[in-house]
Amino acid sequence: MSDMADLAPRLFTVDEYHRIADAGLFADERVELLDGLIVSMSPIGQRHWRRHATISAYLNEAVRGAALIVPQGSFPLGNRNEPEPDIAVLSPHIDESTKVEPRQDIYAMIELSETSLAVDLGFKLRLYARFGVRDYLVVDLAANVLLHHSQPDDLGYRDVERLGPGATFALARVPEIVLRADPFLAP
Repeated sequence: MSDMADLAPRLFTVDEYHRIADAGLFADERVELLDGLIVSMSPIGQRHWRRHATISAYLNEAVRGAALIVPQGSFPLGNRNEPEPDIAVLSPHIDESTKVEPRQDIYAMIELSETSLAVDLGFKLRLYARFGVRDYLVVDLAANVLLHHSQPDDLGYRDVERLGPGATFALARVPEIVLRADPFLAP
């Protein structure tokens, strides 16, 4: 048995994470803060960035004026988390001076999963639910399916829809806008 099992990791706060980043310690690394741990993010492959571009363009057009689409942003959740979802759908009233409140201002978080499905459907799902993010979408690139999680509680989401080609759905914060699953999926 390793002696390392007895060691406790040093957990970081969001403020400490920002100071470390500002000092340039991450350079060109893709990292995010999850439960106080600075973790490496998977590299973005061609399939991922192509789907990301298509989804971002579609959402910008579909929700124009009703929501703000933020690709590759970071969002502090509590004192020890700053995830970087692939795409966030926010209140259109967010500006540079606004402190983002997850329950009111984050309409949806979207993750594109090529190699990170276990984290996206495990830790991140529970994290977003715990902070009251109403809708959580996971694009499973390997299975070519969109998983729409809604109705958050402390343990996760009470409802999940598995959406394929031709399916439609709506986000809880903008129910009047019917979204198509097709732009989230490979043609």
